[in-house]
Amino acid sequence: MTYSDPTENPLQQLPQGEAIRLHALPGHAIDIRIGKYPFKLMDSDGWVLCAPHGRHYPLADGQILIGRGSESNVALSKEFRNVSRRHMIAEPLDNHVILLTDISSHDTFAPPLHIERNAT
Repeated sequence: MTYSDPTENPLQQLPQGEAIRLHALPGHAIDIRIGKYPFKLMDSDGWVLCAPHGRHYPLADGQILIGRGSESNVALSKEFRNVSRRHMIAEPLDNHVILLTDISSHDTFAPPLHIERNAT
């Protein structure tokens, strides 16, 4: 899996504390940035967060806390220094849609093409 150069596919900063709806095409990845690190979100028989080092984190139903903290449902490695301990909440929905809420101090970014505001 390759990761896009952010200058080729500009990403938009997600507003803190606001749930944003992302739409995916089945089997296609969405490039996102968590802190300064490139990740991918894929919906292929369930949502998966793909880290740049190749590790895949399945995202179960319900609200999922993603971050470096041990209390996170998806606990990222401490090597991701610019990821907050409680970075974002992901909530997979039906029809290839996922809600993301940035709760970090290091920002989360997604491509504007996939973003729908006022998701709640």
